[in-house]
Amino acid sequence: MRKKISIIGAGNVGSATALWVARNELGDVVLYNRTRGLAEGKALDLKESSPVEGFDLSITGTDQIEQTRDSDVVVLTAGMARQPGMSRDDLLTMNASLISAIGAKIAQTSPNAVLIVVSNPVDAMVHVAAEATSFPRQRVMGMAGILDSARFRTFIALELGVSVEDTNALVLGGHGDFMVPLPRYASVGGIPVVDLLPESRIAADAALRLLQGGFYDSVEQDPLTTRDGPDALRAQIGLAEMLLRATAPTVEREEVEFIAAILYTRAAKTLSDRVAAKAYASKARAAVDAFEARYPESLRAAIMPVLREALARL
Repeated sequence: MRKKISIIGAGNVGSATALWVARNELGDVVLYNRTRGLAEGKALDLKESSPVEGFDLSITGTDQIEQTRDSDVVVLTAGMARQPGMSRDDLLTMNASLISAIGAKIAQTSPNAVLIVVSNPVDAMVHVAAEATSFPRQRVMGMAGILDSARFRTFIALELGVSVEDTNALVLGGHGDFMVPLPRYASVGGIPVVDLLPESRIAADAALRLLQGGFYDSVEQDPLTTRDGPDALRAQIGLAEMLLRATAPTVEREEVEFIAAILYTRAAKTLSDRVAAKAYASKARAAVDAFEARYPESLRAAIMPVLREALARL
């Protein structure tokens, strides 16, 4: 008898999860979403692909959570997605009540299930789900560790031009902008990464990943929005300027120059210290001019007129 795997939430992550579960025939799939017709339609599409893809199992879409009863595994992807300018932590209060309610229902309908939490902020939502279900700790988990370790392995493979299958790596900390990669414990074919890449490259790449953080989540829609305080904003600018002082081959210079231009503009627009704001406005104008001159064909250049307009109003 096949296992029953229920997926709560039929958005992008939930739908992708259903696809991978079905494609690998891990178990019968129940895809739930409270919006009537959404999960049903996606489940039907997935089922109709089975003759071509060569898998055969039960795939059900529903807006009735009761149909997830007696699941062996429940994957929880429901919740509000991040909006422009939001961090994962901003979702805490918004999603906590929803995850708590769903968790209580899962405990009633599938008391022996293993619960995998994907909803953000995932570390906090794992705790909320554990409290709501009262499941033993070995049956409630988040998926962030495997996700971020896989991302780290991918970056290593891209940097060295090797297969991801030959990489090993791990990260520490909560799922978010400040998760810490451990280069000393990463390897390619058993060879430590620190023996394959110069220390300067590893340090620069780590700094760049830290600078990126959640940067691209909102920049295309609202490049001047920031939830950071003045100290955090100055720290980001300092990190960007440190990277710009590095040699060109060491960092993705175009990307750092782009980020620096936006950070300068944000500082000019938001800092209450008008002397500092004026200085950052001058830096921002110079950065925008330099970026447009150096990278006229860059996709990122589309945001530069927005920055110019903001600077013109200062």
